[in-house]
Amino acid sequence: EEIEAGDTTWRFETAFLRALLGWESFLEDVFLHYLCGRDGTDGHSCTPIVRPRSIEVARSVVLGDFDYLEWTSRATVVSRADHWLADKSFFESGFNKAPELKHMYRIRNRIAHSSTKSQQDFAATRQHLAPHRAHYKGFGPGMLLRHSRPAGRNVDLLVAQLKNAATAVAKGP
Repeated sequence: EEIEAGDTTWRFETAFLRALLGWESFLEDVFLHYLCGRDGTDGHSCTPIVRPRSIEVARSVVLGDFDYLEWTSRATVVSRADHWLADKSFFESGFNKAPELKHMYRIRNRIAHSSTKSQQDFAATRQHLAPHRAHYKGFGPGMLLRHSRPAGRNVDLLVAQLKNAATAVAKGP
């Protein structure tokens, strides 16, 4: 899709993608730190099932035969925490602070893909976040993110959820 002069919606999309990528990087980093026996920001520790001697070793052990770790699914992340750590509750509480995460990934997928599935999922998210604008054909991801509700712009509200979720995960169990 071509960006036209004066169109700022791409800025909202770019900022949002950066926030979502930051969330995923944060989850991986904090998970690996907990696996190495590091404490959360509140000083609480989490007992790892195994204790690798470094972050690099922890990453290698958790990766196994995979090229990368997937951090987009609540179920996958909580299951991974349950497998490697004695307490998964801090990851669960973090995801509880981001109730719109499913919709965030639908927006992300629509920005990145033009598949029929991503269009259908995005239509459902648009209906959820901006029901009175859902029928507008040109109301794409950038417009949805820029759109304001009484509580603020969608992009600000969604990124605030990620920040609250990160704070909960960082505190530890």
